Formats: sequence, structure tokens, C-alpha cells
Amino acid sequence: MFSQPKMTKLRNKLDSLTDSSVNLSEVSFQRALAPTLRQLAIENLRIGQGVIGKIFRRDNTEFVNSDKVKAAQTKYLEAQSNNGTWGTYVEAESLAEVLGCHLVVTNMKNGKEVNTRCLRRDANDGAPIIHLTCHDFVHWTYGGRSLGDGNCLFNSFALAIRDLKGIELSVNASQALDQQAALFSQYVKKAPTIQEIEDDMKKWENRWQSLTEKEKHKIEQQIESDYIYALKVASSKNPDELNSGDDIFLTVAQYPRPDEVEQEELEGQQVATKEIEDGYIEQLASVRRR
Repeated sequence: MFSQPKMTKLRNKLDSLTDSSVNLSEVSFQRALAPTLRQLAIENLRIGQGVIGKIFRRDNTEFVNSDKVKAAQTKYLEAQSNNGTWGTYVEAESLAEVLGCHLVVTNMKNGKEVNTRCLRRDANDGAPIIHLTCHDFVHWTYGGRSLGDGNCLFNSFALAIRDLKGIELSVNASQALDQQAALFSQYVKKAPTIQEIEDDMKKWENRWQSLTEKEKHKIEQQIESDYIYALKVASSKNPDELNSGDDIFLTVAQYPRPDEVEQEELEGQQVATKEIEDGYIEQLASVRRR
């Protein structure tokens, strides 16, 4: 994961900052770590060799060569690199991959829980569980708190790191952390494993190579459009304005499901753009009407 010099340098910087900030207040600790956490999340999306980075870049599909897709990716990463920019589910998944943790997120609206789900399951079942809460797409918290300075996603991760490192962690707080891990492990177990995701990626890659140029052209045009739209939605603080009341979560840790394409063949039908398109949209931008 950290073979790239810049990624290694950033991870070492994070470890150094964590160690040197043990005596800081909780507020100062967040401010100290958040900029590096943001850098790590973005750099992993840009060059990381884990599942999240590869799928964000669409490394295993030919349409990644599209100038429109490359431009959308560049624009997105540049915007998300800026201090104070709203951190999205994309960066949350990316950072969880870098830190080697399970990531569980509870989505809240108007003070009520909408759902809780595991966004990223680590290959190590014993990896720590970080649970974050996303409030109305305007604020992220860890344990009900984080600085609201525009960097709340990364501040929340900083607080989680602080707890996991045991900085100023009382016995009661430690027990609460263990209870939280037990509570959210059920969501982790329901999430796809990295191996399952990689297997799906390989199936999709093999299936893609077997399509005719005509089929590829029809599919990649729609996927290109959906991908660019999904990035736009991900970076919006208010998805309601974009999709008339739908809740939209960009989930980069999934590929189109090749089984839908295989089913079409079993039925003797031509590979349909809509079937692949539907599978892609369900995995890339999960839309649930309230």
C-alpha cells in the first residue's frame, strides 16, 4: 500500500504528529492531524494501490481513458485537497483504507438515524472499528464531537486515532470503546470482504474484455456520464438539491456486478446497456428514496 514514496512520507508524518501531539488538548490534536489526514486520503485516491484507490480511478475499465473522466477526477481531487472543503464518503473510505480499519457510518437527518452501514471492511477481521456519524450532510462527528471548521471528517478521524492510541483514555472510556466495537461489528460482518470485491473486479475485467466494441461503446458512454454525476453528488453538501429528495451516497468500493451480464447471456439475450448500467449505478451511487 505504501510503496509509493509520497504515501510513505505522509504516513510517517502522521505517525510522528500523533506521537508528538500526545500532550495537546483534544482541539489542538484535531488541528494538528487533520491536514495530513486529508492529504493521505487524497493521495490514496490518486495513486494508492488498494481497492478504494483503484476503483476510484477505474483502473480496470477502459473508459478511464476518457478525457471527461480524467478531467472530472482531477477537478474533484483538486477541490477536495483544499483545507476547509467538505470531506465526502469517498475520502472517508480512502482514509479508512490507509489507516487499515473497518469504517462504520451512521447517517442522521434532523436528529434521527436514517441508517448505519459499514463503508469499508478491512482484510484483517481484528482491525479496529471506527464509527463516524454524518449529520444532515453538513457535519461529521466521532463520539458526538469534532471541530466544525470545514475539516470535520478529518477531525473526526483524528479523534478516533486519539482514542485508539489511548491518549488520555480512562478505564471507563476504554470499556466504552470496546462496547462500541462489539456493537458495530455486526455491520462489519455484513460488508463485502476485500477478496470478494477484488474477485468482482476481476470478473468485471474479464467480462469487459469479452464484449464487442459496439457493446463497450454503448456501456462506457452511460458509465462515463454516471461516474461524473456521482462525483458531483459526492462533493455536494446537500444532495437533496441535486436529486429531488433522494439520499445519495457515493460508494467507490464496488464494481458493476458481472452476474447481471451473465444472466442476460443465459437467457439468450444481447448484453443490455441498461442491465450493466443499473448494476453500476447501484454500486457507485446508492440511491434510496425516503
